[in-house]
Amino acid sequence: MQSDGKWGFIDSSGSYVIVPEFDVATSFREGFAVVGNRRPDRTWEYGFIGPTGHWLVKPGLRVAYPFSEGLACVSIDGKRFGYIDRSGAVAIDPRFDFGEYFFEGKAVVVVARKRGFINRSGEVVVKATYDHALPYREGLAPVRKDDKWGYIDHAGALAIPFGFDEALPFRWGKASVRIGGTWTHIDRHGRPFTPQ
Repeated sequence: MQSDGKWGFIDSSGSYVIVPEFDVATSFREGFAVVGNRRPDRTWEYGFIGPTGHWLVKPGLRVAYPFSEGLACVSIDGKRFGYIDRSGAVAIDPRFDFGEYFFEGKAVVVVARKRGFINRSGEVVVKATYDHALPYREGLAPVRKDDKWGYIDHAGALAIPFGFDEALPFRWGKASVRIGGTWTHIDRHGRPFTPQ
């Protein structure tokens, strides 16, 4: 909850558990919230707090994203990104140009402006060869190459050929795709979706 321009946290009765002292704050995810303050030089520093206000990681991070599947993407210098675990320890060394949330055990990472996927051990499981990529959902991930979108499976194999102008992750057995100016739905085989 915000008070006098600062963010804090209240319990279900409306009482402050963590007093408003942060310039920005996220909701709690997997037991922790990202909080941040603007420094006098107008840069930002972020950290992670637990539900009682104790620090998991004290402020000092230039970039921090909430936890997903037990890991959170962070950067100390704003240039190299890695992941910490819920103990605050480095789980994946900061060696990527950017990193995103984990879904289905994999996260999109950026290397030299190309996107690929790593697993929770930090191993590259899909090489960074795509111009864009979105998270895995229901076993498939939308990826873009040469201005067209298709879908890859967890092994990185092309499951639905490139041919869409836009493509979104699967949900409930279907995905929204755009060809030209028309949006439609496809099934997991790339065919027009027909409800059962």
